[in-house]
Amino acid sequence: NARGLVTERGRPWTKACVGTILTSEKYIGNNVWNRISHRLLHDRVRNPPSAFVRADAVIEPLVTRALFDRAQAIRRARAYLRPDEELLADLTKLLKERGKLSSPIIDAAPFCHSASIYAHRFGSMKAAYQLIGYDASANYRKLDVSNRLKQIRQQVVEELMSNIDKVGGSALYDPKTKLLCVNDEFSIAIWIARYRIIVTG
Repeated sequence: NARGLVTERGRPWTKACVGTILTSEKYIGNNVWNRISHRLLHDRVRNPPSAFVRADAVIEPLVTRALFDRAQAIRRARAYLRPDEELLADLTKLLKERGKLSSPIIDAAPFCHSASIYAHRFGSMKAAYQLIGYDASANYRKLDVSNRLKQIRQQVVEELMSNIDKVGGSALYDPKTKLLCVNDEFSIAIWIARYRIIVTG
């Protein structure tokens, strides 16, 4: 980042980006699938290694297996369990520096663990914030509304698919495009939006 180099998506480098590269077997020529399962209208689930589908030595490697293994050994050696007090102290320091906290801010801080580590250790980011006395209620009100809108949208999609099926039609939902294909003839996009009451003169 100090040299002005960005990721392939044109964004600054984060610990998560670097971690993904260091642990990806594609760089030693292997393809691995089925790490994550995603059923229709359900959350993603991380599968155990025994469920992975592998194809080894199918891509020209960019690094040697020995170098890759050394990187994994270094990562394991550094992955010691820091006490909660140290994690919270880092979070407090970051809050003093930035004046506010969010997952992107935490991920970009060189001296902090990633936001996912905090969420896993303390149960949620909200719980971690509360332990250092940080009020993030405004952020979580927006998040609660967003989650509620997603739930409503899921219910609408499921009800619509059920009703189409009852009248003899067919409806297939594509989670990637978020489109509902009806009778292989046309697609429907369903969006749920919040509303605001504006008082005007």
